Amino acid sequence: MKFDDFLFVAAIIVSIGVGLCIGLGINDAPGAYEVAKDWQTLFAGILAVAAAMFTVGQMQRSDALQERRHSHLVRITLRADYLQARRAASLVDVMEMIWDDLPQVLPPINSDIDVVRKANAELESHVRDWVEWLREEAVGHRFVEDCEPLFDPDTAIIYDAVKDNLEDLDAIEAELRTTSLLGPVDAALAARTRAEAVLGEVSETLGNFIECLRVLPDEFR
Repeated sequence: MKFDDFLFVAAIIVSIGVGLCIGLGINDAPGAYEVAKDWQTLFAGILAVAAAMFTVGQMQRSDALQERRHSHLVRITLRADYLQARRAASLVDVMEMIWDDLPQVLPPINSDIDVVRKANAELESHVRDWVEWLREEAVGHRFVEDCEPLFDPDTAIIYDAVKDNLEDLDAIEAELRTTSLLGPVDAALAARTRAEAVLGEVSETLGNFIECLRVLPDEFR
């Protein structure tokens, strides 16, 4: 029964009990006192039932109000999470632009040491600028970092993988810079091979992260 139903029934019971007592008293019905005395337990029981029904109704009303407040708070929380996810997802276009500009490791014209060193210097500069761009405008952007607690386990793993790849690129950048200045040609070529492998990993993980970020707001609608 709903709260209003409990109140209605309780009101009827109280009205009947009170009306009966008042009627007996006003009409000075013969034996009214004896009737009231003999049936006082019944009258008390009726009033107790009415009071119990009223209490149950009040409890139901309180529970309903609490449930509505809880639902309202949940909607507010989901709304805040949705807006936060939308802010992070707004960087998808920038990330795709950065992704498309991923440094390419092209083979040098020949294996002459000066040619390879020059190629490593150019690649190192491109990798350095690209990593900085990705960190500042995408992966390390505050919209993404603030949204990290909302990531599901798969997205969190991919996000960590992207950050690990960027740290690997920091090491590759240092190796390219060193081999662009000194060392044998074999070391310079090996640095390019490692750079190509790490950039391939970055391309895959960054692409996966972009797709996860794109659909993230849908989880909080």
